[in-house]
Amino acid sequence: MKDFLQQHITVGDVVVYPNRKGSILWMNQAQVMDVSLKSIKVRRTEDNALKTLTRVDRVVVVTKQVEALNADV
Repeated sequence: MKDFLQQHITVGDVVVYPNRKGSILWMNQAQVMDVSLKSIKVRRTEDNALKTLTRVDRVVVVTKQVEALNADV
């Protein structure tokens, strides 16, 4: 399975994806727990909630960017 930028999505990757409620839009960060043919299961960083995402065309893998940020700390 591939993300918005055509990067492969694998278990353990860190991803970001948009969420919206009414006119309010925000980004969520999560870790990929499972990948299937039509969806991915992720655990959100903010509250550890387990979510199933079916619109993976809106997901972006950011594992390398997060690792680089953590290395700087």
